[in-house]
Amino acid sequence: MQSHSYFTRITSVTMNAYFLGIDGCRNGWIFSRIRGRRILELGFAERIETMWDRFKDAHLFLIDMPIGLSNANIRGCDVEARKFLKPRSGSCVFPAPCREVLHATGYKDACAKNKRITGNMISRQTWNIMPKIREIDLFLSAVPDARKTFRESHPEVCFRALYGTPVGLSKKTPEGILLRLSILKSHLDNVDEHVLNAIIRFRGNGAASDDILDAMVLAVTARLANSKAFTLPQNPAKDDNGLPMEIVYALP
Repeated sequence: MQSHSYFTRITSVTMNAYFLGIDGCRNGWIFSRIRGRRILELGFAERIETMWDRFKDAHLFLIDMPIGLSNANIRGCDVEARKFLKPRSGSCVFPAPCREVLHATGYKDACAKNKRITGNMISRQTWNIMPKIREIDLFLSAVPDARKTFRESHPEVCFRALYGTPVGLSKKTPEGILLRLSILKSHLDNVDEHVLNAIIRFRGNGAASDDILDAMVLAVTARLANSKAFTLPQNPAKDDNGLPMEIVYALP
C-alpha cells in the first residue's frame, strides 16, 4: 500500500464526539451517526441542510459525493482512487464533472462542456447525480462553517482500506453484502439489527441496502480518520472555490 499524507483535524476529540457518514439515495440522503462502536442513528434526510441543522456539532461528516470540482482536467483523487481499487473495483469510481457542468442545461450540454475542459465526456451515472453534486456545492458555498467538517470520501475506498484489499464482490449481490457486513462488524455493534430496521424504514425513500452500508462505512472511516486518516492523492489540490479535491480514507 502506498504512503499518503495524514489528514489532520484542528479540533480535539472528546469522549462525546460523534461522526456522520452520508450517502445519496433516490429521494435524498441516507446517514449513519456513530459514537465509538455504537450506532446512534441510521436516518434519512431530503436535504443536506437538514443534517447540518441537526448535527452541526458533529466532529466530522464524510460524504460520498464530489466536493472539489476541477476547471482544468480530471481530478487527481479520482485517478488515484481507481488505482487504489485495482484490479477488482476501479470501475466503480466515476470521474467527477468539471465545475462548468454544474450549469449544463442537459446531458448533451454537460458532455460537451466536460469534454472541452477535461477531454472526456461524463457518464450517465455522473449526470444522474448532478442535482446532488449541485446541492452539496451550493450548501458549502452558503455555509462556510460546514467546510471545516464536511469532507469527500468513497465507500469502496473505505471498505478496501479497512479490509486490506479491494472487496471485489459487487455490493448488489448477497455475497458482497455479507462481506461488507462482516467488515462493519469489526468496528460497530449490533450491525445486523440496525441495517435490517433501516432497510424496512427507508425503502420508500429509494434507499437500497448498499446505500445503508455505504453510509455506515463512511461513518466508521470518519471516526478512524481522527488518528489514522489519509487522502488520495497525497497532496490534494484545491479547486477555484478553495475546496479540496480529495478522497479521505482511514486504516484500522
